[in-house]
Amino acid sequence: MEAEAGDRLDNFLVTKLPELSRSQIQKLIKNSSAKLNNRSTKPSAILKINDIVSYSHPVDSADLPLPERGDIKIVSESDDFIIINKPSNLVVHPAHANKNHTLVNYLLELRPEIAEAIYDPNKAISLERPGIVHRLDKDTSGLLIVAKNHSALKKLSKIIHNHKLGKTYLALVLGWPEENGTIQTFLKRSDIDRRKMETHKKLGKEAITNYQVEQYYTYNSQKIALVKLKPITGRTHQLRVHLKSIGHPVIGDQIYNNNNSKALSNTIGATRQQLHASELKFRYNNKTNQFTGELPDDFSSILLKLKESNV
Repeated sequence: MEAEAGDRLDNFLVTKLPELSRSQIQKLIKNSSAKLNNRSTKPSAILKINDIVSYSHPVDSADLPLPERGDIKIVSESDDFIIINKPSNLVVHPAHANKNHTLVNYLLELRPEIAEAIYDPNKAISLERPGIVHRLDKDTSGLLIVAKNHSALKKLSKIIHNHKLGKTYLALVLGWPEENGTIQTFLKRSDIDRRKMETHKKLGKEAITNYQVEQYYTYNSQKIALVKLKPITGRTHQLRVHLKSIGHPVIGDQIYNNNNSKALSNTIGATRQQLHASELKFRYNNKTNQFTGELPDDFSSILLKLKESNV
């Protein structure tokens, strides 16, 4: 890079990416989509001999989900990520059957820069989920991390891949499980209903969940427990399938249930699974981050009924 030594980084990229305006180039640099010697920097950074400039081409906004206004509870925010307390009845990202009214649509309106936080701009599946590094089921509430730029997306994805993201859930379940334990199975997609997951002794991927009972309750002579769950792995529907597998399905679950849990859900007024991602803990850039998400109203209301009936 001898000929360009002494140039500003943004000036250099203007010559290399003539289809982009200067403001788009500067945004590229600020979002860490363009780097100098594999490090984030400023548009005004001065190039030196032997410097290496790398960049990923910006996403065509026509391929991204449409921004929409929506009510999002932000628990915390940094330059690199946002912590969201997702409500129930909200899908995390668009898919072929659901293009609008998702968390991603709302985030693109609130924080347009997450459009750069994608894995591969040439793949539709990446464009559907900018910023998303992990997910919650539609009717599971609680904490989610959303990356704000490409660099953060890669770092956070590595944290999750290495099982360094500590996640804690709270659930209301049918019956009284043992005070604590570990559920270890193999999970696979059902051959009969592809929307469901099921346990299998040999097939599927290993799934591990640690749990601890926080409180035992009775309601109209039925036993219910408030359980704290710590998943070691992150399989689809893992917690819901695991709890049903030991005979204690989540109250309100419309899929992984039994006749007793369905009856109790109707009696107590649980219209969706009472499962909430309550805590997140992880290290990012040598700093430990820990967050707590308050319970949603429906979960709190049922807890209050239980407490009042057990006085």
